[in-house]
Formats: sequence, C-alpha cells, structure tokens
Amino acid sequence: MRKYLNVFASFIIMLCIGSLYSWSIIAAELIEKYNFSLLQSQIIFGTLIAVFPITMIFVGQLARKIKFRYIGYISGLLFFSGYLIASYSQGSFILILLGIG
Repeated sequence: MRKYLNVFASFIIMLCIGSLYSWSIIAAELIEKYNFSLLQSQIIFGTLIAVFPITMIFVGQLARKIKFRYIGYISGLLFFSGYLIASYSQGSFILILLGIG
C-alpha cells in the first residue's frame, strides 16, 4: 500500500510543478478579469521563474539533513498557501505576487 501512496504523492508533486507551465492561462485571466498590464503579469511570472530554481538549491542542501517526505510536506504546504493567498487576493497585484511569485 505504501508504494501506491508514494506513486500518488509523486503524481501530485508533478502536477504542482507542472502548474508553472499553465502560466499563459493564468496570465490571460489576470489581464482580462483584473485589468493587469502585461508588465504586471510578466513580473509575477518572472518572480516565479526566478524563485523556483533558487529554492531548489536550498532544498537540495536541506535534503541532507531531513527526509524527503518532510520536504514534500513543507513544499506542499507552501505551494497550497501561496495559491490560497493568490485566490483570496481579489486582484491585488502585491498579494498575487506574494502568493504565486
């Protein structure tokens, strides 16, 4: 049973990472629904693209000290809380930048 749980957790992690590639859909909604400028949507995406690999460096170092399972828990919690903040932002550029970026 545990190996199926690991496969399921890996699938969910890959979905979270893959959400990065859905930015074109998210950006179109931000521009259309909240009247963001193209620059504002690019700032959010640029921050996301910059923060993503930088955190991987630190997580790689952290993996030497704690188990990957806990890293997955922490990462999932941060991912969820970021998108939760962005979803309740009501179009606030700063909150979306903090949540997604």
